[in-house]
Amino acid sequence: MAAKAQPHNDHQLNVFFFPFMSPGNLIPMTDMARIFASHGTKATIIATSQNISRFQSIIDRDDHRQSVNILKIDFSFAAADLSPNCESLDSPPSRGLTYNFSKANWMLQPQADDLVRRYRPDAIVSDFNLPWAAEIARKLVTWQREETKLLLVKTIVSWLDSKEPNSVLYVCFGSLCEFTESQLWEIASGLEPSKASFIWVVKDSGKFKFLTEEF
Repeated sequence: MAAKAQPHNDHQLNVFFFPFMSPGNLIPMTDMARIFASHGTKATIIATSQNISRFQSIIDRDDHRQSVNILKIDFSFAAADLSPNCESLDSPPSRGLTYNFSKANWMLQPQADDLVRRYRPDAIVSDFNLPWAAEIARKLVTWQREETKLLLVKTIVSWLDSKEPNSVLYVCFGSLCEFTESQLWEIASGLEPSKASFIWVVKDSGKFKFLTEEF
């Protein structure tokens, strides 16, 4: 069971995470919250019940699970003309319902606003898929910006630090895109002769192992 979130504690940094409801956003945001928690931050993930079920087991197994809190918000199915099982971008039965999903997504703002007013987090982490999160963040205190060192040093980060600024290409089409082998070869054929350093994120479907062999 997730730890219950408590009101703001002046002695521990409290960060709210609002993941967009799709696998490609939900899992990385969960991992980010876990990293924050491992460094002593109180991380709170806000999500709907069906999306919570996607990452709950990850949190429960984590050594820092006591510092990762979960708050549930309700998805407005009926108001957006969606069926009760459409809480993620990959769940609507047709692409024609994407607008309905977006509408329900906007309806989450009042609940999120109430939670922020109640718990007063020190920071909010989200992305452009949830534009209302930025509006909520503006209501918090104004933060002073200062240079901070990266807390987590991994191989990829060290490699990036060795490159010149603005010299690395990042290629990613999201978790919902499906490419054929020939399409991937076309992308590879454009990247390789460019001689540019790049990070290419490919969905792990097990069908394109030749990419790791060649690159």
